[in-house]
Amino acid sequence: MASRRLTIFPRTGNDVDNASSINGKGDSTALSAPERKFRSENGPVDLKLPKLTPTLQVKRKIFTPLDEDPGKHYRCIHSVDPEGERPYCLAQEIASDTTEHAYRVVMIRRSPDKSVVGLDKPNPNLLNIVSVFRFQGSLFTVFDRPGLPLSEIAVSHSPQLGLAEVRTISTEAISGICALSAAGLYLSSIDVEDVTISASDGQVKVDRASSQETMADDKATAFGIMLDDLMSRVPGPSTLQQSDDLLAFIRYTGQTTYLELQKDSFLKDSLPAPSLIPFVLNAQIIVLPVEHVIETQISELKMSAG
Repeated sequence: MASRRLTIFPRTGNDVDNASSINGKGDSTALSAPERKFRSENGPVDLKLPKLTPTLQVKRKIFTPLDEDPGKHYRCIHSVDPEGERPYCLAQEIASDTTEHAYRVVMIRRSPDKSVVGLDKPNPNLLNIVSVFRFQGSLFTVFDRPGLPLSEIAVSHSPQLGLAEVRTISTEAISGICALSAAGLYLSSIDVEDVTISASDGQVKVDRASSQETMADDKATAFGIMLDDLMSRVPGPSTLQQSDDLLAFIRYTGQTTYLELQKDSFLKDSLPAPSLIPFVLNAQIIVLPVEHVIETQISELKMSAG
């Protein structure tokens, strides 16, 4: 006759009410341990972890300028809008033993000598400040490389910006603006030229050069004005002009903050940023080969009005 081994487990409580008998077939029902109670001198202790509400923790940073010629670190490869109100140059970082990002392409602007305030950590949806130089009585601020301005993408006929793309652009851009707001910075105005999209990964970045101390009225009005301008630039007839949802979203920007706007139902079906790449590639981008570009000095940049 085969022997049957019975394993006895220690009790998990002070009583035996939870024990279940084993039937003749060797089956058993599940044992349920009584809930343990922990007490302190003040009474029962609740061991459940509290639910945490995620918050956007962003800090400001005042950049200390380097007192030297930015041309020692960057080589200008292309001047953009040199005679306009917002000139800048695309420059390439010069490789050296101390260079962390050799050959990285950046944007450099010249502005009056005053404090430059940014974020302590880079944000993927902003043109972040890389470094600042003080030279010839001006500040030369080095930013991330911008993508193609939304103003140039908007006028493209094929493919044409639609509602899905505006949702995606808005979601990405508002995310960056919310980071500025969390750091106590405010964009008093946003132009269509201030929103750029990368041809490599579709990343949307907002130019934050015009940011200032947060005002009492931190409404998203400036973003609504930008969207309204964008609609007018897309060649018609367009689905944008006929969308009641988009028009309602634009009206809502003047009534709410960016943080609340980020939760609006209009943005819930936004697509991943790479979905924007075809719209950038087909916007007739002119790429200037480096060997055909006449080098200029960064110090020759005109003062930006922005």
